[in-house]
Amino acid sequence: MYDALGDVSGGVFAVPWASLGVFGIVFSVALSREDDFPRALTWISAASGGALAGAVAAGVGFQMSTAFALLLLGLLLSYVVLVASSVRIWVLAARSDSKTLVVAEPIGNGPTL
Repeated sequence: MYDALGDVSGGVFAVPWASLGVFGIVFSVALSREDDFPRALTWISAASGGALAGAVAAGVGFQMSTAFALLLLGLLLSYVVLVASSVRIWVLAARSDSKTLVVAEPIGNGPTL
């Protein structure tokens, strides 16, 4: 019974890491289609997603000890992507010429009869 609970616990912890890995890969694809971000950030995001996906596969699927190192590498690279993309967005926003306030207007219900 304890082994079964350990397997379930490992599976539960693998889901967020796998999700972060998928996000890293999808984010790298999105960055590759944008010219405002450096190409290095695209590759770092892809490496982060790959390392996290590899960690989940190596840890859950194959019970390899290298999974922890891949997990740490993927987590570190995801922090690099988060900080670098945040700084880049901040710089782009500061360069923006529009200093006007954007006001969202509600969608009208149409003319009343």
